[in-house]
Amino acid sequence: MSKKAISHKSLNSEDYITKLNEELTMANNAGNIRLTILILHIYTEYWINEIIQICFTKPQRIIKKKYSEKIELLEDLGYIKNNFMINSLELLGKMRNDCAHALNLTILKRSIKGRFQKWVKNLSKEEKEFISKTGEEWQESLKFLFQGRIIMKLMSYYKDAKQAKKICLKQLESRSPNIQHTN
Repeated sequence: MSKKAISHKSLNSEDYITKLNEELTMANNAGNIRLTILILHIYTEYWINEIIQICFTKPQRIIKKKYSEKIELLEDLGYIKNNFMINSLELLGKMRNDCAHALNLTILKRSIKGRFQKWVKNLSKEEKEFISKTGEEWQESLKFLFQGRIIMKLMSYYKDAKQAKKICLKQLESRSPNIQHTN
């Protein structure tokens, strides 16, 4: 029995979290760090694209851009303000590139681990404490970080952007009641 693939627009927050947990559990059980990184990348980019769809009148052009360009654009426009978030997303993008271009799994794991450890060294004391709460290996810390904090924060940014758009549309409608504005 095959499950119907979930399309981009059919995910609600609950479906998203359930699907993410299922896929990360599968990758973790298989001990596949490449798959774990790719899953985290896909799921973070989903929310980045959702924010873009709300914030831009022609989102399709922006959604086609590279992951790093989207992060930079959202940062420049003030939608992602937190350096920890930006650095985490940039780290994930670099790790994803490692996964896409490394044939040797041993070299890939070493590269990803090195990136993660270098990234952790540059964190603030509070951020390091957050990461160390897992008490697990670096791979578990990475998964915990993105699943428990980064993705939830992106979901929060999406909700904030959606709310801000509603407020702006109401203000526009009050100023020009004869003009229809679309959501």
